[in-house]
Amino acid sequence: MQKKINLVCIKCNTENAIQVSKELHCKKCSEKLTGRKYGKIVAIPLMTIIVSGLFGYVLIDKLDNRGNIIGRQGNRYPIKMEFSLIEECSSGSRNLITQNYFIRKRGICFCALEKTQKTINYKGYIENKAEFFRQFNFHIATCK
Repeated sequence: MQKKINLVCIKCNTENAIQVSKELHCKKCSEKLTGRKYGKIVAIPLMTIIVSGLFGYVLIDKLDNRGNIIGRQGNRYPIKMEFSLIEECSSGSRNLITQNYFIRKRGICFCALEKTQKTINYKGYIENKAEFFRQFNFHIATCK
């Protein structure tokens, strides 16, 4: 019993139902079919793996430790954290102060937080809180 194989000719793209032998030729153009390696196309699966890997790398780099995407609005921190930082910064002394002084102090805190966010993103805050507060305090001094 002889085996039959369906091969597509590289030159004219014709499908050939052939019996296995040493010398094989295309039935349409007589192109020699032996002496070549025929295999599955690997470009598409390979590209899929590469693109998926890159997408995964970029996405994981943008996630915090709770799975939230970092940086959807630039270098912003979660709103609760920003609010707490501004509140603590502007009224941390717990002393009675005038409304004008409070407004000025709050403006300094906004300025300091904005400058700190430009140098340390939320992921950086999570990884090194001491550096964040060092930068934040430095920016408070520069915003006065």
